[in-house]
Amino acid sequence: MVEAKPPNAFGNKLQSRSGGADRLLLTNASLINDPRNTVLVEDGKIKSIGYSRDYHTIKTNSANLTIIDLHNNWLLPGFIDSHIHIVEAGLAENELDLSRATTIDEILSIISNNLKSRGDSDHRTIRPSDHIVKARGFSPHRLKEQRYPTLMELNKISSNIGIIIRREDFHSGVFNSKAMEILNINSDIGILKDRIYETAQKRLRKLITVQEYKDACFKIDELAVRNGVTTITGIFKDIEEYNAFLEIQDKLQITIIPFIQTVEVERIKELGLPRIGGCLLIDGSVSSGTAAFFEPYQDEPENSGTLYWKDDELLKFINLCQGLEAMPLQIAMHAIGDKAVHQLASAYSKIHKNRHLIEHGELIRDEDFRIIKQNELIISAQPSFETYFAEVYEQKLGKKRALRMNPFRKIIDNGIHLAFGSDAPITPIDPIKGIESAINHPNPALRITREEAIRCFTYEGAYTYFLENEVGSIKEGLNADLISLSADFSSVNLVIKQGKLIFNT
Repeated sequence: MVEAKPPNAFGNKLQSRSGGADRLLLTNASLINDPRNTVLVEDGKIKSIGYSRDYHTIKTNSANLTIIDLHNNWLLPGFIDSHIHIVEAGLAENELDLSRATTIDEILSIISNNLKSRGDSDHRTIRPSDHIVKARGFSPHRLKEQRYPTLMELNKISSNIGIIIRREDFHSGVFNSKAMEILNINSDIGILKDRIYETAQKRLRKLITVQEYKDACFKIDELAVRNGVTTITGIFKDIEEYNAFLEIQDKLQITIIPFIQTVEVERIKELGLPRIGGCLLIDGSVSSGTAAFFEPYQDEPENSGTLYWKDDELLKFINLCQGLEAMPLQIAMHAIGDKAVHQLASAYSKIHKNRHLIEHGELIRDEDFRIIKQNELIISAQPSFETYFAEVYEQKLGKKRALRMNPFRKIIDNGIHLAFGSDAPITPIDPIKGIESAINHPNPALRITREEAIRCFTYEGAYTYFLENEVGSIKEGLNADLISLSADFSSVNLVIKQGKLIFNT
């Protein structure tokens, strides 16, 4: 099968969606650091920006013009979420949610009740994936028992239906015997981490149908629009997910900038894509104890995490990405701990500058800020991690190190580009919550202003993918990707995508 190429593969010019675009006059708007209050939108673009009095003639001759009074609510560029595992996030919406469970018994009851509600679930064979019940959002630190459910506890619920409970970071989980049998995985305790967990996830994806992939993309499209997101970085686990997306991309309301999470450089070259990775793992996660640090974990003194690449192997891969004669690739790789960030930044420093990304960058040593700045690397971070995982940081790393995590203020003050995203399904697609998290960082010294946080969700996301002359700002000539937020920044009132009103409360 030959994969189709997307029409805007390189990503430095977005596909036009202006067909059917509205002619809009947005009045009585509040713009960030701009006294003007009116924006005229024509042909999918921002035609002009001015004051309400400047548009009297247009208002009186308003044929084919929709006038929207924003009543002094905020008008912003559409949010850009720079890190979403699009299919995984969409599929997760249909999984059991364990995030509010406080005991092992509650978890077992949620799963057991789900199986009972299916009827004769042990004999249900509608789709391959229906042989496995998946649950997400589990975290031991929120449970009274402070542990994972055991293999025996899950086996008691069902011996014929697979059960998978994934930790909230999606980097580890516990599987019952039937799930491991289906996936051809062996473990005496059922708790999977590191590479064996990633292997299980790859095999699990092979049970998902193409239609489920497509439905997942539509689900994320809907969630994004409701939250004011008009562009996302969509990370696809493999070519199959990406192909499913290509079949429906023209039906989606938002723009998706695709990354395929693969090391197959030649395949990316064949597809004509200008980027690779999105979330290729240099290390794991803090809560699973697999993020790589120079110092050991406080609760596991013998453990400092795991680097998944040797230095020479990483450099060989990165050089291969840059060795494409006509189109060197933009690379994005996941590095959370300071040891992983150092390894990745050092490897990037040996190749050509191309706005390469360090995804997450949760702990950075002072000496590595210089390397990141000099090589024009970009940090793609998730501010809501500080809302959802602050307790985990302190438990796993100790209070002193926890207060150094996600150093947004230091990143910006060092002149480094900082883009924000959600890492959905790890945290919800919700830029408003992300902005509040960034301005209320537990460490006051690392907080940034609201205006800076908004910029990280708008202009910086556009800059990251060479789109700063297309979206991310309210400027004449740019695409009219615009949103209105309530005066208190608490809710999204309307969303405009390339001049078309697609959401309005």
